[in-house]
Amino acid sequence: MEIKNERYEMRYNRAKNRVYFKIVGFWSRPEVVPNYVQDWKRLLTDVKPGYTILTDATEMAAPPDEVVKHVHVPAQQVVMKAGVSKIAEVVSRPVTQLSVQRMARESGMASYKREFNDRVEAEKWLDEAVVPEKVGAAAGSRR
Repeated sequence: MEIKNERYEMRYNRAKNRVYFKIVGFWSRPEVVPNYVQDWKRLLTDVKPGYTILTDATEMAAPPDEVVKHVHVPAQQVVMKAGVSKIAEVVSRPVTQLSVQRMARESGMASYKREFNDRVEAEKWLDEAVVPEKVGAAAGSRR
C-alpha cells in the first residue's frame, strides 16, 4: 500500500515488513494534514508485528506545539500499538533532530528509534535489527 500527498508519503514494503515514510515541509497547524493519523491506521493494517520504519525527515521543518500534540504524538502512539520494533529517522538539520526527539519523548516512542544523517546507514541498521522469519524459525528448531 502507498499513500502520498504534498505533505507526506507512506509506503509499506511487505518483503522487508518495513514502512518507508517521508515528511515534507512545515505543518503550521493540524488542519494542513487532516487525514494523517487515519492514513497511518490504514497503512498499518498490512504490517506484521515487529515491523520497522525508515523515516526521511530531511525535508521536514520543526512543527509548532499544537501539531506535535494533536498530530505527531497520536500518530506515533498508533505506530507503537501496531507492533513496531525499530524506527530509523534520517534528519539533516539539528533543529529537526531536536524536534523529532521531543516528539518521541512525548509519545513514548524514544526507545524504539534512532536518528541518522545518512539513509544508507539507517537502512543498514534496520536490516541488522530484523531477524528474517526463516532464520528465526531455524534457530528455534535447534534449541
